Amino acid sequence: MRYRTKFVALVASICVSVVGVVSASSAQTAKATTPVSYNYAPRPLKVHQTLTVSVPNTFMQNSAVLLANYFHEFAKENLTVNTVVIPNPGSLPPLATGGLDIAIESWGPSVYNAIASGQKLAVIGNPFSGLPGLGFYVQSRYKGCAPACLRGKTVAMPGGLTTSAAAPLAAWLALGHLNLSDVHILSVPVISNVPIAVTQNVAQAAWIDPPFQKPLLANGSIKLSQLAAPGILLTCFVVGPAGFAHAQAVEAFLRAVARTMHDYMRPGFLHRRGMVQAMSTVLGESASTVEATTEPLFDPTLSLAGYAPKIFVQQKTWMSVGGVLNYATPLPASKVIDSQFLSAALGTK
Repeated sequence: MRYRTKFVALVASICVSVVGVVSASSAQTAKATTPVSYNYAPRPLKVHQTLTVSVPNTFMQNSAVLLANYFHEFAKENLTVNTVVIPNPGSLPPLATGGLDIAIESWGPSVYNAIASGQKLAVIGNPFSGLPGLGFYVQSRYKGCAPACLRGKTVAMPGGLTTSAAAPLAAWLALGHLNLSDVHILSVPVISNVPIAVTQNVAQAAWIDPPFQKPLLANGSIKLSQLAAPGILLTCFVVGPAGFAHAQAVEAFLRAVARTMHDYMRPGFLHRRGMVQAMSTVLGESASTVEATTEPLFDPTLSLAGYAPKIFVQQKTWMSVGGVLNYATPLPASKVIDSQFLSAALGTK
């Protein structure tokens, strides 16, 4: 399959700065900032309500919802939240038919295709804002020249080009004046197996999730080429028809999750008293496993501000690949995002 070469110019001018990558030397850890005007105080519902919310897994980046239950933040809103684990994109059918109220979904093509088909779905917030260490890694011999020297080489990607990592890949390659057709893509279903493809020389570069890069960095077999840019599209809260019908309950849900991030999940949260035990309980992991986990970044504003160009570039990337999206014209951000829930949830004091 050939991809449109003119897409390189689009990526170079927009994607690198918007949804792509940042250089390892200049990368800054994104810290959450909370405007004092945001109101995190509980506003209990007049009538108790119950929501069903899906999480794709019990990884730490999805833990804010689980911790909000653990710390009784939903109860403060007179709200009960039942959580179920449904791997992405499996939550979309029950979300569209009312079996779920809210789902944590990846910023993947399934969400866009569902919205484009007329399903009453909308993105309403961010479950987490970043993973330190997430990015593109290369075999050590390519450190000084990547990505320009990767023409004809293989890049291992979890899920290939049908995931939210496609746009960052296009952005990274554009730094070396390459496009997606200049490299071979190896789709690896299990994220923990991605580094193995590089060490066994099946691939020469890869998009690697933390903490799987750490042992290979330690032994020198791989080198960091580019870190994922802060604000990259990773996952999102998606609301369905049942949630739209209970808007105040959804607002209470967002407020409780945001308050949990604000009060308990600032950078360094695993060093706070009781947090390792709390995480161990909600994730079902040992304390030692929790302590060894890379802390995700959580923004207590759950903000989607500035996402319009990212949403555009992400769709254009998949359209350049072909066969990923079921429509020909990018959806406007206003059709994908509904910011009213978040505005009402965290209204100014």
